[in-house]
Amino acid sequence: MALRIIQDEEGRSWQVWGVQPTAVYQNAGLNPLSDEAKVALVRRQQTSVDPQWAAGWLAFETHGERRRLTPYPSNWTDLSERDLAKLCSEAYVVRPIRGR
Repeated sequence: MALRIIQDEEGRSWQVWGVQPTAVYQNAGLNPLSDEAKVALVRRQQTSVDPQWAAGWLAFETHGERRRLTPYPSNWTDLSERDLAKLCSEAYVVRPIRGR
């Protein structure tokens, strides 16, 4: 998984990484084509993932704020810091998870 650290125009530091549903299953030790993974995908979509995010997203995180962008450029790891900061400014702000 690629991880980039960027600064926006306000000087805030953001961690940026791509999220792909199959990578989540592989990291959990699940075969993305297995019945167990398919059940997990259905549960996840029913409980927390809107269909617009099913193909994956570019995640942006800074202290106290998270954002998601979909669709995103496949070459995002090669983009300049300025271009990534622009994508961050266009990304959807994710509501905080209660209890965090």
